[in-house]
Amino acid sequence: MWEAWFSKDLPFPDGPYKFHGLPGLIVKLEDKTKSHQFLLKGNKKLKAEDHSWDYILALEKEAKHEFEGVKVNPAQYKKLFMTYKNDPAKDIKLDLASPNTSMTVTTEGGKKITNNAEIIKFFEESMAKKYKSFNNQLELNLHRK
Repeated sequence: MWEAWFSKDLPFPDGPYKFHGLPGLIVKLEDKTKSHQFLLKGNKKLKAEDHSWDYILALEKEAKHEFEGVKVNPAQYKKLFMTYKNDPAKDIKLDLASPNTSMTVTTEGGKKITNNAEIIKFFEESMAKKYKSFNNQLELNLHRK
C-alpha cells in the first residue's frame, strides 16, 4: 500500500519509478511501512543549451528502445528476473563460450582483464556483491513463491 502527495500546481501526471497518473506531479510517496520513501527535492526549467537535455534525450532513447522489446506477463517477468538473479553472468558466459571470442574488461581500479575465465569470475563476483547490497526492492512479490 502506498500513499502519495501530489501538486496540481505542477500539472504533470508523473512521479518516481512506476508511480504516475495522478492529476499532478507526485512530490512525496511512501509505502505503509515507510521502508520506501520518495521526496521531490527540487526542480528547474532547463534551457535548450543546458547539457541536461543531452542526458534526458539519451534516457528517452534508451527507454524507447526498452519499450520496443518483447512484452511479457508478470509470471514470465518473475521467471526471467529470478533466472538473471541466480546467474547474472549467464549472458557473458554464453558470449565467451567460443574460444574464438575475446573481450577486454576494465575494472573500476583500471585493471584490464582479457582472460575469458577471469572475466566470467569478475562478473560473477561483482554481480553477487551488487545483489547482496540490493536487498530492499520495491517489488516484494518478485521474491515470493
